[in-house]
Amino acid sequence: MVIEPKEVVEKPKAKWFSSVVSKDKFSQIRNGMSYRAVVAIIGASGEEQSSNHIDGVPGVIESIDTVMYSWRNRDGSNMNVMLQNDKVVSKAQFGLR
Repeated sequence: MVIEPKEVVEKPKAKWFSSVVSKDKFSQIRNGMSYRAVVAIIGASGEEQSSNHIDGVPGVIESIDTVMYSWRNRDGSNMNVMLQNDKVVSKAQFGLR
């Protein structure tokens, strides 16, 4: 007798679906802010979506670390923040109120 495993459905992380992101909080985020400052405004850590490292050339250009974080509300509204070397370089939102 062969027992087939049941499909495993993982529950999303609570912070991913928490209702912490608002248009007001989004508008307070400025280029040049650190990730820590963004988290202080939002009130929750973001979910890392992607990251990249580019080696620099000594005496020419510093290394570049790029990370994108997302926050999503229960209703599907969300925001993303892109940081390079821990400084906000861009942000986007969808459906925030």
